Amino acid sequence: MANVTLVEHPKGILQRLAFAYSRKRFHTVADPARAAARHGGVLVAFGALETVADRGWRKLDPHLRWLAVQAAAGAIGCSWCTDFGYFEGLQQGVDPRKVRDVATWRDSDVYDDRERAVLEYTEAATAQPARVGQDVVERLANHLSDEEIVELVAWVALENFRSRFNAGMGLRSQGFSDNCKVPDTAAPDIASRPNDRASRVHDPATRPGDPATRPGDPATRPRDPATRPSHAVTGIAEGGAAG
Repeated sequence: MANVTLVEHPKGILQRLAFAYSRKRFHTVADPARAAARHGGVLVAFGALETVADRGWRKLDPHLRWLAVQAAAGAIGCSWCTDFGYFEGLQQGVDPRKVRDVATWRDSDVYDDRERAVLEYTEAATAQPARVGQDVVERLANHLSDEEIVELVAWVALENFRSRFNAGMGLRSQGFSDNCKVPDTAAPDIASRPNDRASRVHDPATRPGDPATRPGDPATRPRDPATRPSHAVTGIAEGGAAG
């Protein structure tokens, strides 16, 4: 249960724009938008930040960005974020084994050296306290340019912000991953791996009981990693209300 009463019926231009944008792009109103709608200043700030990131952070390979975002969300323990990230990764064409093994990447053989360097950095930067050693940075620099490293750092920091907001608000899965179908041969049964985040997002206790609240056909959903519905409030800025 969310730690605040989520807005169900939008009032005012900001809330209406945010909800309309969410429904148009994601076929549902994302719970983070409903929570942020309780505070107009927070809603506008989220929209501005996400719009800038969406339009201006384009140096890093999208699959590396997805890995970093998903790893950070899982390390923080954001049920909402890992649920959508699982769905998003499959929709973007990420190898299903890589989608499933993010939480156990050190023991997995499905990632290449560049991906492992990104996952290692994300893990170190998200730890409390952060522990990014020089050796971690050097391994990252073997695969990424300075611009890519700066953008990676920014995406990890942004996902920490997103996930801590959602987790701090008590937001849980909205059932995005329920619409995923992964080939049976892609990986072992995720239910047998308690440390795999994908097994947690399928917990029926974390999903709304009313099917009408769940997302629609996944084929109609956006595939751009910058358009995560955890950040559905970006529509405010795109709609012009934020300037």
